[in-house]
Amino acid sequence: MYGIDLHNNRDRYFTIGDNKCQTFAFLLFKRQITVSKVAPVNLELERFKSEQLNEGEISLHLTDNQKNELSALLHDHREAFSSDKEPLGAIIGHEFDIILNIERPYPPLVRRPAYPEIPKSREALEIHIKELLDLGVIRKVCHNEEVQITTPVIVEWDNGKSRMVGDFRALSTYTVPDRYPIPKIQISLTQISQAVYITTMDALKGFNQNVVTPRERKYLRIIVHCGVYEYLRMPRKVFHNEEVEITTPVIVAWHDGKSKMVGDFRALNTYTVPDRYPISKIQISLNQISQAVYITTMDDLKGFHHNLVKPRERKYLKIIAHCGVYEYLRMPFGINNAPSHFQRMIHEIFPEELSEGWLIIYIDDIIVCSKTWEEHIYILSRALNKIQSVNMEISLKKCHFGFEELKALGHVVSGLSLGIDKNKVAAVFLKPMPQNKKDIQSFLGFAGYYRKHIKYFSSIARHLYKLCDKDTVFEMTFDRVKAFKSLGQALTTAPLLPMSDFKLHFKLYVDASGDGLGAELHKVQIINYKPVEGPICFISRQIKPAEARYGASKMECLLLVWALGKLNYFLEGCVFELITDCTTVKSLLNMKTPNRHMLRWQIAIQEYRGNMTIAH
Repeated sequence: MYGIDLHNNRDRYFTIGDNKCQTFAFLLFKRQITVSKVAPVNLELERFKSEQLNEGEISLHLTDNQKNELSALLHDHREAFSSDKEPLGAIIGHEFDIILNIERPYPPLVRRPAYPEIPKSREALEIHIKELLDLGVIRKVCHNEEVQITTPVIVEWDNGKSRMVGDFRALSTYTVPDRYPIPKIQISLTQISQAVYITTMDALKGFNQNVVTPRERKYLRIIVHCGVYEYLRMPRKVFHNEEVEITTPVIVAWHDGKSKMVGDFRALNTYTVPDRYPISKIQISLNQISQAVYITTMDDLKGFHHNLVKPRERKYLKIIAHCGVYEYLRMPFGINNAPSHFQRMIHEIFPEELSEGWLIIYIDDIIVCSKTWEEHIYILSRALNKIQSVNMEISLKKCHFGFEELKALGHVVSGLSLGIDKNKVAAVFLKPMPQNKKDIQSFLGFAGYYRKHIKYFSSIARHLYKLCDKDTVFEMTFDRVKAFKSLGQALTTAPLLPMSDFKLHFKLYVDASGDGLGAELHKVQIINYKPVEGPICFISRQIKPAEARYGASKMECLLLVWALGKLNYFLEGCVFELITDCTTVKSLLNMKTPNRHMLRWQIAIQEYRGNMTIAH
């Protein structure tokens, strides 16, 4: 006998034998009791939960078994996660390359002095320089090295935290562009359609995980007050014996009390041959989340810094500050070809996962979505295995695991609906009324990102768009203030849009007026055995001066052709109903002797004719 345990004042049982699970009868109460063997505690897993996993966020809707299963999976792939204090991984085989469209001697525009900094920014800049040196992102340029291109850096502040960013605008001007496409956010989010479980992850210093080839590092040199540094990763300190041809100044940007060092690469970007690789559309990406039950988001830790800069290119990535000239060893933020290079790398690393539709990656934002928990654990394991295999690192504190609804790519997304992130809207309207054209353009850019949620967006904002004309004097008149407030009201009250399901019936409502063109795409779904219709997208635009002379019937035909072109992603190959108040649209589109405009429009909508039913 190894012990006696009292269950209460009436029942008691014995634990007998080494395994403590012997069955015996206690004759006094004539009960049979089985004492189960206690499962051993995995101390390493418990330590991982308490020290690392608490940085991430796990959905409260998961059961205890699901949470334990997820914790075990993340523990098995713990090498995929990292923090700012740990050595940064490097993705081998995807070195960053820079091709300039100019020859030596380089123009003064890409050989910049350091920006002057206030003491607060100077102190923050020195901290960022030390951090990047420790991570192997930059190196000090030697005194005998040739420095021909330097980029100044700035420190951005956000909520009391700083970040150093190279001002690569000049370098980007002379860089041959990389046209590799970046996924569009709206299209990427459509992949969440039908998903039940969604997980997000963030790549730790994403760009910095890309190694820059030695030949290219000469272009990625930043200049600060403490010297010249060279980026070793997709954007090191330049030593006193190195030749410095190109330098880029840096600035310190502040946001909410936090600083960030930024290289001013505008001049370098001017002479950089652009990379035209396309970026994914956000709308298409978001639609992939439709019907998802579990969603996980992750973020690449300092994403661009995962890419090393080729040694021969580092001379272009020198930044200059009060403490000297530094050179980027890894791909920096601010280079115009960095997003295209990073997107191409992602497509080469995850071709199967992206084609299967459960993985969505928009630059360094990673989304995993599924309908069942078992599937979610399986595909999340596949994603983490691939991330580990290429030395990519994820920022655990930016991860959200197994949520039904969360924030991603500026939206509040779930498997059923898509909404506007109200916190972002509130932050914009806490600012004062726009004081110049730049403020108006910034506001319209923000509002335009959510225009699919706003009915008659172009009509509401037309006075603000006219204010942005080159020859228009800035003045906030009554109509413009009213438009600004109306647009703000529309953003704060914008409805949740249901996710698109291509198996359901679509209805397209179109309407034209003297102010512009507008269309609404609705879907009809069965809820509680009843058909329910709701909008999934609003589109609108202003009419051009030449179009203002069109008659009502011709304007409706123009609207139809434009709307079908804009909504091609939703309507191609689908049966839908067109609702219009113009009774002549059908006859005009079937004209046997159409004029030049009508003939071109008939050809443009030919692919939809068999699936489209016109109603009035």
